[in-house]
Amino acid sequence: NPPARPEFAPFIVNPGPGYAYQDFTQSVPLTAWNMETDPPTQLAVGVFENNVPLGLVDGKYWPGTSDSIDNTVTREFLFVFGVPYSTTPDPAYQIDCLNNELPFMWWVAVNRRGDPPFSPGGSGEDEFLILANHISTPADVFSVTALATTESSELAAQDVNKINVFPNPYYGVNPQEINKYERFVTINHLPDYAKIRIFNLAGQLVRTIEKTEAGQFQRWDLLTDSGLPVASGLYIIYVDMPDLGRTKILKAAVIQEQQILDRY
Repeated sequence: NPPARPEFAPFIVNPGPGYAYQDFTQSVPLTAWNMETDPPTQLAVGVFENNVPLGLVDGKYWPGTSDSIDNTVTREFLFVFGVPYSTTPDPAYQIDCLNNELPFMWWVAVNRRGDPPFSPGGSGEDEFLILANHISTPADVFSVTALATTESSELAAQDVNKINVFPNPYYGVNPQEINKYERFVTINHLPDYAKIRIFNLAGQLVRTIEKTEAGQFQRWDLLTDSGLPVASGLYIIYVDMPDLGRTKILKAAVIQEQQILDRY
């Protein structure tokens, strides 16, 4: 279309309808970068201006201030292309951008608050970072490399110092219990094999448990070797770990809740 205002004329090279290509200059007062490459890659940018009486067609990107310009009318837009910056024009991009496909990556439409100039020199005051949300597609391939499993007798021996029993004291109930017929405390940080002996304060052996399965946990169901509930009191837990040549002694306080018989 013809220039909406006489001063627009020098900047309308192609008067065709639509979003016609006009010219190639290097006077854009900013740079755009892909920060996900190492080193960062400078990207090509483009400028769009609207040929209307309230437009700002002057061949450069400079949005109007928010108190006087409606950017939905002036359409002072900035396009960031997904291609590297070049100081020479590319004929592939010298086309109408409305009816043709172009490598647009970001479309920027802003209004400036007040009329301050941009601050050049890399001060950071006029820089902003767009964090892209990369959506996975069927074309994406992910590779995961797991570290090889290692076994260290030295580290296993050090882990002996962390062996403990919980809850301690056992005060009538364990939050992990699902019913009153499955009472227990748990001993943790155990090796795959351990022999656990539990004594009362009189030195009588109450229960013997052999742990033979992988994993760090072993439960004591608060029963004696005869299958009877232990009395309330203090118990000594002796953990023998022959594969590590180590032992561990724990103390556990058990306070049983009042027994209510289900049948008489």
